Amino acid sequence: MRLIAQKIGAVSAAIGGVRVVTDGDAWARDGLGGEMPREFHGLDVVSWREVDENPGHEVTRVYFLANNDKHVFVHKMLAQQSAASEGRVVAVLHDPSMFMVHRHMERFDGAFSFSDLIEAGRSQLGRASERLMVARINEWLPQAFDFGVHCMGPTLRKCDELWAHSLYGANRVRFENDFSGARCRTVRICAHPTADVLGNDHQHRKNGDDFNIGVFGWVTPPKRVDSVLRALALALDRMDAVTRSRVRLRIVGRRPPKSDYDPEKLVSQLSIGSAVEFIDYPSTELFEQLIARSDLIFNLRYPSCGESSGTLASAEHLGVRIVASRYQAFREAVGVWRFISVAQPYEVWEAADAIVEAVSDVSRGRRGALAPPSSGVAPIDKLLLNEILRSKVGLQ
Repeated sequence: MRLIAQKIGAVSAAIGGVRVVTDGDAWARDGLGGEMPREFHGLDVVSWREVDENPGHEVTRVYFLANNDKHVFVHKMLAQQSAASEGRVVAVLHDPSMFMVHRHMERFDGAFSFSDLIEAGRSQLGRASERLMVARINEWLPQAFDFGVHCMGPTLRKCDELWAHSLYGANRVRFENDFSGARCRTVRICAHPTADVLGNDHQHRKNGDDFNIGVFGWVTPPKRVDSVLRALALALDRMDAVTRSRVRLRIVGRRPPKSDYDPEKLVSQLSIGSAVEFIDYPSTELFEQLIARSDLIFNLRYPSCGESSGTLASAEHLGVRIVASRYQAFREAVGVWRFISVAQPYEVWEAADAIVEAVSDVSRGRRGALAPPSSGVAPIDKLLLNEILRSKVGLQ
C-alpha cells in the first residue's frame, strides 16, 4: 500500500481528488496508538463513515477485499452501496474465498443479518445457500467449507470490474458463480506492485553471519507456521553445534489470541526457543527490512484457497530464496526457489531439507536466488494509475 500511495500521490498532485478510505475506529480498537492520520504520502485519508454510501457519477471507487477482520469495514461499505450507484466501482480480491471474513461480519455491530449471508453465497451456491449457511453456523460442515466459499454475491451485483492477483483466483470467480443479472462483466488479473524501494541487504552479508529465515504475514494455521517450526527442529538436529547456533527464524505478523492458536507452545515443546523470534507489529520500514535481510523465506498455504501474497512478491523482487507451497494460486508464483508438498509428513520433511540445503549453500558463499522472470501481468499500481488518467476524476 505504501508503494502504491507513493506512485499515485505524484499523479494525484497534478490531477487531484484521490482519497484513501480506512477504518477510523481501528487505531483505538486495535491498540495502534494515536489517531487516524489525515494524510498518507500526499493523499488525503478519511474514515469510511465519512464517505457517501454510493459513489457519484464523477467518482471511481476501488474496494480492497481481503479475508481478515481488518477489512470488515470494506465489506460493510460494499454491502451498503446500491447496485445502481452511478460511479465506477472496482473490487480488488486479495483472496476469492471470503467466507472467513463473514464470520467476523456476523459480529460487526450486528450489521450483517442471516439473510445477508444467504445472499452473499447465492451466486455460487444457488438454492442451497440457505441450507448450507444454517449448517455452517451450526458447525455441521468441515472446515474446508469456509475455504471453498467466496461469497461473491454483493461484489458481482455492485462492481463493474473485479481484479484478482492470480489466474487461479480469477478463474474461480468466473467459473464458480452465476453472472446472470450481475453488474460485473470484466475480470482482470493484476500483479502486486514492484517493491523497488527495498534494498538487497541479504546480498551484502558475510559468511559467518546469522542465517535468517522469515515467515511474514498474519500468523494463522493456514500459513503453515507449525510445519515450519517442526521443519526447523528437524533441520537443526542435522547441523553441527556452530552452524545450529547461527540459524534464526523470525515469525513476523500479528498473532491471534492463544486460545485460538498458539505457535509459541509448539516452540516450547520442540525446544527451539533460542532460534525463534516473534515480532507482532513492526513498522512498515522494519517489515520491509526484515524481508530484505532474510536468507530464506517460507510462504506456505493450506488449506486456504486462491490468495496470492505481497510478501512473496517482495521476496521475489529481491532475489531472496523462497519456499512456497505447490498449491493452487501459489503455483503461479515466479522466482520461487523451491516448491514443496502440502501433504503430511512430506511438507515438514521437504521444508527441513530446504533449510539444510540453503544453510549449506550460504556456508559455501552462495546466497540468494536467481532473479525472477517477469510474470507479464500488469501490476496493480499501473492499473490504478490508468484509472486515474482515464477518468481524471475522484478516486476512492
